[in-house]
Amino acid sequence: MSSRDTTLNQSQPQRQIVVYETSDPPQDGLDSRLDATTSQTTIRSASDPVGLVDTLTESTTDCLVCYYGTETTAATEALYELLAKARPNLPRVAYLTSSEALPSAHELGFTAVHLRRETDDTAALTARVQAAINATEARGPEQTLQRLVAATVDTEGTVRQLAGGSQNTAHPDDQPALWTLPWAPSKQAVDSALEAALATPGRPATVGTAADASDLIVVTAGGSGTSTNGASPTAVDRITVVGAIATDSAGVDGPTVVDDVTATDDTELAMAEEVERYEQILDTVSDGVYALDPVGQFTYVNQGLADLTGYSRSELLGSHVSICKSESTVERAETAVREQIDRAQTDSETVSDISLELEIETADGQAIPCMDHIALLPFDDQFRGSVGVLRDVSAQQEREQTLSGLLTVTRALMAAETTRDVADLVVEAVSDVLGYDRAIVHLVDEETTRLRPEAATETVSRAVDTLSSVDVSEGPVGSVFELGSTQLYEPSEAAGAEYRTADVLMSVPLGSYGTLTVGASEGDGFEASDRQFIQLLTANAEEALNRTQRRQTLRRYEMILESVQEMMCVVDSTGRIKLLTDPLARRLDRDRSQLVGQQLSTLLTESQTDPQNGPLADLFEAQSATDITFKDQLAVGDDEPVPVSVEASQLPHVEGRPEAVVSIHDISDLISAKEAAAAERERFTYLFENLTDPVDEIRVGDNPQIKGVNSAFRTQFGEPVDIDPGLSADSHAAPIALDERLVESEIGQSLSDEFRSEDDRELKLSTNEGTKYFLYRSIPYELDDELCGFEIYSDITRLKQREIQLQVLHRLLRHNLRNDLNVIEGFAEMLKTELDNEQHQQFAAHIHTNATQLAELSETAKTIEAVAGHRSLSREPIAIGDLVRSTVESCAQSYEHAEIFLEDFPEIAISAGPHLETAIAELVENAIEHNDADSPRVSISVEVDTETATVTISDNGPGVPPEEWAVVTGDKEISQLEHGSGLGLWLVRWVTEEGVIESVTHEDAGCWNCVYERQHPARGDFYRR
Repeated sequence: MSSRDTTLNQSQPQRQIVVYETSDPPQDGLDSRLDATTSQTTIRSASDPVGLVDTLTESTTDCLVCYYGTETTAATEALYELLAKARPNLPRVAYLTSSEALPSAHELGFTAVHLRRETDDTAALTARVQAAINATEARGPEQTLQRLVAATVDTEGTVRQLAGGSQNTAHPDDQPALWTLPWAPSKQAVDSALEAALATPGRPATVGTAADASDLIVVTAGGSGTSTNGASPTAVDRITVVGAIATDSAGVDGPTVVDDVTATDDTELAMAEEVERYEQILDTVSDGVYALDPVGQFTYVNQGLADLTGYSRSELLGSHVSICKSESTVERAETAVREQIDRAQTDSETVSDISLELEIETADGQAIPCMDHIALLPFDDQFRGSVGVLRDVSAQQEREQTLSGLLTVTRALMAAETTRDVADLVVEAVSDVLGYDRAIVHLVDEETTRLRPEAATETVSRAVDTLSSVDVSEGPVGSVFELGSTQLYEPSEAAGAEYRTADVLMSVPLGSYGTLTVGASEGDGFEASDRQFIQLLTANAEEALNRTQRRQTLRRYEMILESVQEMMCVVDSTGRIKLLTDPLARRLDRDRSQLVGQQLSTLLTESQTDPQNGPLADLFEAQSATDITFKDQLAVGDDEPVPVSVEASQLPHVEGRPEAVVSIHDISDLISAKEAAAAERERFTYLFENLTDPVDEIRVGDNPQIKGVNSAFRTQFGEPVDIDPGLSADSHAAPIALDERLVESEIGQSLSDEFRSEDDRELKLSTNEGTKYFLYRSIPYELDDELCGFEIYSDITRLKQREIQLQVLHRLLRHNLRNDLNVIEGFAEMLKTELDNEQHQQFAAHIHTNATQLAELSETAKTIEAVAGHRSLSREPIAIGDLVRSTVESCAQSYEHAEIFLEDFPEIAISAGPHLETAIAELVENAIEHNDADSPRVSISVEVDTETATVTISDNGPGVPPEEWAVVTGDKEISQLEHGSGLGLWLVRWVTEEGVIESVTHEDAGCWNCVYERQHPARGDFYRR
């Protein structure tokens, strides 16, 4: 429990207002808010029933403000009902947090009801309290016929806290039992009530008195850690009892009945209470409510009428209605009333209420436009008077005028041609219609992406010479544009002198176009209605900017159509041509003016003439950005129709009318090309089918499949379905492969990588005719991002068999020849040492030399076998300097009588391999052995460019005879007379053919040029002999 005195000024007589909130601390802080707005008033608060009774009985209370929400329990409602009966003349104001509690609040008999507002709540509550006090004072002083008492007891009935009665104390020294108090009932009644309260906390329980007359209820049951508003406690140890005890004129306690009124005239009392209730309700109405007697004098006025006219209620009561209405207004009202009286006297069912638009003259001489609703009081033979409700419609009229002005501005906005026109209209509306003389429109500058000032009111333009632009993320204006939400802020937060003359600023976004900033003085501010009007204006301005942009876009389309060299036109939703290009008119051999307004379908021979069912109907019905394309034929004068492709797209709507741009493309050439492609494909199919080599077409991927085969493939391997319709990913894309001879796949290499490889492979495959050898080649291509290709199998069975036979014969002969030559060479060496005859020794030496040459020829043949058999030729980066130096050193040791000169060598790498050294050695040896000079001389040099390196080998000998070189190069056929003198040059030729050397030329006598592919530069020294 708590009770708090918040007296503001104790030097003057104070009004006393008691605030009751059933929580501690208070939930809504009603007492603090009333403190902040009410002067010369004592605000006292209570948060539990005992504290409330203690406050009410301690001193005179002018008004009681009670918190009443949806969470208010039935026990608290019983307490409010008890207070209404015990203090009927005490002004009681219910503070509601939800409109759902309005009916219950009126049933509990509150003098006035206040529903919490989002804005101006404290001021409205203060006015409501004052109105309740004034309404109660008009009925006279409060008469207290019942005394309030309250006590908090424990579960045994022992009093812990007491208020009201003769033992009024918050902390009594002794703690009597409840039933021992003079106004309390018997112990049995108390125990029964406490048992009921403990069983249902939060529900009221009635306690009878000894005389069974006073109203005594249990309103709370609480415990430690629980609130005192009747919520179910975790451990109930306190119970509060509140009662209304009857008193006689001497102030002695006496029984009275509160729940059952026993007045001598029940009807009159009920009527009096009903009238009082209606008056209480009328005092809470903001409209002016009044009653007039037959002569037009006020017999009743509510506080709303007093506030409206500026006269007090006492001044109005008894005065003639002309105190606030002009003579002409009174005459209009009296005329309307007489007409209703005449109708009532003839036919009462035709009587209706009267509504008049008029002006009320206030006490200070102002004229306020109002709507007066008048109704006649019921009467039989004589007119008894009338009642009426006066409603101030000045705000409504002002709102209607503002809306009318905004409507006019909206029409102008929708007709604006440029964004500048829109901006000017917006600031003009803010100034002339809404009454704010400071406003600026910022629009986005497409080049700088900043918000540039587009228009401002005259007040701002006069005050500031140059308006500043704003970054899209700078300050409140940029923030409003970036976030797309309205913001109120102080001028000090904005940059620019144009904002300094206002006290409050409001910025509103204009969609993606910019912002509107409005300034107001602190006295005026921005009312809720003004904020709504400004947002309505900006919404219309945004739409106007959209329309302006669409118009500008349409104009650009028109300009494009004027300059484009394609067959294009613009049609409306009915299919009529609105614009078209010159190329389309020329193609139709007609004037543009003749075609405008004509149905597009009449130009297309295959389209239906009914636009509702034509190809464009789907485009306009779908109302989507999806283009449509269809084929048709264009009627060109008397000529044959031209096949065309028609593509249509919707344009942005202007004035709500859909339009589409139509592109017409002549596809006669395309059709011809397709026909040619079809013929080409037919020829390709014929070639594919009649190739002698088996060919298949496959799709390579996670699940490879054969797409088609030719007749040769079917002859060798059968139909694809008989082979394998789906090739596994780890296969070699060849049918039933038994072995691979020359190509070994890299470990982990995918089928796609193998298929893309340009290397040929020899395969040993099982066919319908037995096992055969094939040269396998793949030709990949991509179709729709899918790897496909052809596989070609060339039958090399006979060639392979001959190669194997030659290899066997070659190895056998070379092996036997080398062994026999070794024997001959050995015997010849023995004869040279054992024979004494010089001539015989020369014969033996010739035998030895020839045997040695034959043995070397056998080794050369072995090298030729490696080159011709594709055994070990590789193209690897190799330093040409190291390779040539090694060759020269070897030759220098074998030919000591020759002079080998090695020029400066650049240290570069070439694409070659080990057989390059053999080829250079053969050329150097050829230059020395066939040199007829006394001192053979060989010179080796290298010339380098960006792509290749050229090795030149020159000597001082006669060179290779042209006829012999022609045989080696293939210019002449091999014969018994012309077959070349040795194998060395043939070896050089074959190394060249295998790609180790790009080219070898014999230019002059004793000059060879060998060209190699260069890899990358290298660093090193040079060698010279």
